[in-house]
Amino acid sequence: MNKKILVISLLSLLTLCGCIDNRLYDLSKGLNTEITLFDDEVSVPIGSIGPITMENVLIEGLEEFVKQDSKGNFYIDGEERFFHQNIYQIDRLVEDKTSPFDYQVGTLYESALSLPSLLSSVGLGMTNQVITFKINNPLNSAVYLSGTPKVVGNDEVMAQVQLDSEELRALANNEIVRFTIPEEFTMAPDDIYFEDFELLLPENMTDKIWYESSADITGTFKYKGNVAAGPDLHISMELPTISVNIPVAQFNLHKAKIDVVVENSLPINVTVDHIAVVTDDELAKANNVVTVTCDLKLAAGTMERPSTTSGSLELAASSGTIPDIKGIIIEVTLTGDPDVGVVTLSSKQGVYVKSSSLKVQGGITIPQ
Repeated sequence: MNKKILVISLLSLLTLCGCIDNRLYDLSKGLNTEITLFDDEVSVPIGSIGPITMENVLIEGLEEFVKQDSKGNFYIDGEERFFHQNIYQIDRLVEDKTSPFDYQVGTLYESALSLPSLLSSVGLGMTNQVITFKINNPLNSAVYLSGTPKVVGNDEVMAQVQLDSEELRALANNEIVRFTIPEEFTMAPDDIYFEDFELLLPENMTDKIWYESSADITGTFKYKGNVAAGPDLHISMELPTISVNIPVAQFNLHKAKIDVVVENSLPINVTVDHIAVVTDDELAKANNVVTVTCDLKLAAGTMERPSTTSGSLELAASSGTIPDIKGIIIEVTLTGDPDVGVVTLSSKQGVYVKSSSLKVQGGITIPQ
């Protein structure tokens, strides 16, 4: 009985094989072992990216000049000299050395620090600005100062005061005035003036020099202010490369979409102008291997209430399939928001990709 069943089975198999049309099924190159999962859409979570902070957006390369306070707020400070004269040189002008000498200099002028002015030129403002004037007295006797120190910005007087016989203490670096610039001025000062600068020096002044090595009278001003974003801000720039690891190659995709949810706590509107992807380990720019299309605009936000924006990136391989993505290069335009006003910038503010996922239409193909 078993032998009959075996014979019938072999005859049936031979009959079936004879019905196969070799023109339709060419097995000479082996079988296709690829498997397609899902036939509609599949979502692969990527996770969060960031944050992209002010520190690596605007402050990159300026760390020597732009500093952070204990709260993470960015500030600029610096000191410049507006007056310098040697006592011995002044003494040569004195005819009667037994009487006090009225040394009339006139108006002194000095450009303010260049970096705050440069930041102002691109729309970044300054807040909490303080300018301090100091003059050292190298004599062991008091000197008296008269004149009008003045701070000017955008052809407007930001602060000034008139001094009349202000005492410069002996052997001291005297603070003569400290200006707190009114908050209505959000630009950095351009120029520093000291009008009608006049020193009343004691008689026999060279006999009152305490140290021969420091016989100079020097006037300085010190500036400090917080860097802020204002409504006039408008900067287009390329952000530093963001390292990521999106393993796309295994799915053999020609096109794909990445959905993102982005939070922005910067007091700045951010428009994404262009995105390029990096596909090699050296994080060099991809040579048009993958093109990215996106329309992403992030509204200004705050640390307390960041704005949230949903958007997508369309990826397409110029040829073949999309390789693994190792980095993202983003070009953006940053603009101020009149509704937000002038806000001090902090290292804690930034753009954060809260969530992202790779969306694939028509399923994903996985080689076995």
